[in-house]
Amino acid sequence: MIEKKYRLDNIGLLSTDNNWNLVLIEDSKKINKVDNRNNSILPISKPIYFDIHPSFNCNFRCIFCYNTFLGNWSNKTIMSKKTIKNIISYCDKNGVFWLNVLGGEPWHPKNIENTRFIIKEAYKHNIRVDVTTNGYYINKKTVDFCKKYDVRFNISLLALNKCTGSEITGIKNYNLICKIDKYLNNKINFGISTPIIKQNKNEIFELCNYINKLSNYSWVLRYPTLPDNNNINLSKSEFFTIAKKIIKKSNKNVYFDAPFAYKKFNIKPPKNKLDFLYCGCKAGYLKLEVLPNGDIVRCGLLRKTDGVIGNINYDWDNIKLSLKHRNKKINCNNKNCDYKSFCTGCPGYAILNNKLFDDRCLCYAKNKTDKRNCSK
Repeated sequence: MIEKKYRLDNIGLLSTDNNWNLVLIEDSKKINKVDNRNNSILPISKPIYFDIHPSFNCNFRCIFCYNTFLGNWSNKTIMSKKTIKNIISYCDKNGVFWLNVLGGEPWHPKNIENTRFIIKEAYKHNIRVDVTTNGYYINKKTVDFCKKYDVRFNISLLALNKCTGSEITGIKNYNLICKIDKYLNNKINFGISTPIIKQNKNEIFELCNYINKLSNYSWVLRYPTLPDNNNINLSKSEFFTIAKKIIKKSNKNVYFDAPFAYKKFNIKPPKNKLDFLYCGCKAGYLKLEVLPNGDIVRCGLLRKTDGVIGNINYDWDNIKLSLKHRNKKINCNNKNCDYKSFCTGCPGYAILNNKLFDDRCLCYAKNKTDKRNCSK
């Protein structure tokens, strides 16, 4: 088993609990108010976790995946062993708690060797690894390997109906249910991620019934970040209506990856430093992304405006965290909103849609100056 890690940072002594949630063991008086947006002292000096892309090879072409409209499928670069070792060295030196292996598809035949190498190297240094997967290549050998190294699966479960799944992924005979039943349920802890979109909305409650029967899982419902005027996302009101029904119907805790919807999902405003650490945009602050060639970006969606901020192979000491996006002021007229002090939405969405900020919240009171060219 991976041993618990500790890290002394500006905010205080950090560690994780048994579920790998970040905890503040000892508060630091160095920062009196972490939520002071003019504070020159960053609450943390190094990222908490990395998203890693061993390559962008993937057998799916999901209609909601941002790799599709960012053109990442044409990038054939495969991460080198040197780059992986440098990632682990940085994490070990700077107290990074965990890695999230993405892609592409981490278990794709062209990625599996690197994914296994990342897991083994991270394990040596007590760094937890999550693997976000489409589930297509899951088998007993893979699950046994992940159990040995204390790895957690995060699986994109898109539909129960094979035709719906095929429409979303471009894969014939989509059937992830049999994989979950055979290899994961009652065998390993895992997470499920499901975007609620037009293509699967009619079977989302049937999917909820299936998930309620599983064990050892968590469920995240997503509102995909896409350009406006697409034929994929639901309207905001329809998404919230479905989400509220799922909250009542589910017998487990359901989480929502919808950063513009704090109030709608009864997320309480932050009361302490650790709470505030997780509020708002995490890009370039709580987490960084490492691309196949070792380039470091704050977020894949922010490359257009932020560019590359370093490379893990030769200038990691110059990597600087930034509150740039989390501290962006929201141009909202709703002065009575309890969430205004930290609500930033998704800056990636704003960039995709040529806006100053994410204005999708139903509580948002619009101004006439909402649109602005974010690329300038």
